[in-house]
Amino acid sequence: MGADFLLMWCPYPEITEKRLEELKQRIKTLNDLDINDRFEDLVDDETGETDLDAYKDLLKDIIQHFPDYEDYRECTTMIPHNSYRIILSGGMSWGDSPTNCYEDLEKICSVEKLWYLLEKYAVEDMQTHRKERDL
Repeated sequence: MGADFLLMWCPYPEITEKRLEELKQRIKTLNDLDINDRFEDLVDDETGETDLDAYKDLLKDIIQHFPDYEDYRECTTMIPHNSYRIILSGGMSWGDSPTNCYEDLEKICSVEKLWYLLEKYAVEDMQTHRKERDL
């Protein structure tokens, strides 16, 4: 049994106050069907039910601190194939998460409604950047 290399990434747009509020509103609308099985730590062992409020609070906290992630040494950003900016985190794993940032990105990636909104923002940012560059 050996170690595995794990890598997690997601779109990484500029998070303005307006976008932050939109993301928080999106989180408010999440329901049990939006929860991926990666959140088993939020499932009650006895009832098998998910603590949806705890899940939403966790996501709100991650999104609130998301703009600071590029400053963490366990993360890096890039623009692959000149598409849009992404943030990555990963490393060697012996059955655990390689970094705390990896865990947070995994939680964001597990919610399609958040992923697609972040991707929309990242694409908008790249379009704006290209227009400014071409002036």
